[in-house]
Amino acid sequence: MNQIPQKIIFISGASGAGKTTLVDALAKQKNSAWVCLHFDSIGVPSEAEMIKMHGSPSEWQKAITFIWVEKILAEYQDKEVVILEGQVNLDFIEEAFKKNNVAHCAMVLVHCDFKKRHERLHQDRNQPELINDNMDNWARYLHNQAIQKNVPILDTSLMTVDEMVKWMMNYLNKS
Repeated sequence: MNQIPQKIIFISGASGAGKTTLVDALAKQKNSAWVCLHFDSIGVPSEAEMIKMHGSPSEWQKAITFIWVEKILAEYQDKEVVILEGQVNLDFIEEAFKKNNVAHCAMVLVHCDFKKRHERLHQDRNQPELINDNMDNWARYLHNQAIQKNVPILDTSLMTVDEMVKWMMNYLNKS
């Protein structure tokens, strides 16, 4: 039987919430027993391609979530902690772990207030096109999912990167 990582943490959240910033800072901790991964590193096709491949963007996201979990289990067995970040529906994460009989996983939602997220998208990331009702609704949806599922929420609205890392390190030590 294959060995699996001791902890798999899936960090979700809307664009601009701070997921990538957090995971990049965690990766700089230089812990060789960890691996930090980005969901979008596989490439994100156009909406038309998602529909062509899987019927809808949502079904594409679900399929890729399953692929990521299978990849983690196949390629990162020697890691103590695997952290994957992406803006993914929490139901898909749960389904992927359940399908692969993974019981030692956790999810964290990275969230911030809309004003801060809009500021980050416009000023820090130069992606004002992501400041729209669809992304705001996505952020609300993920936040509500996290509350319903009792998923820890890291509110980055007023946090420095160091504070975000400290929160996550405390969470990892408790889980």
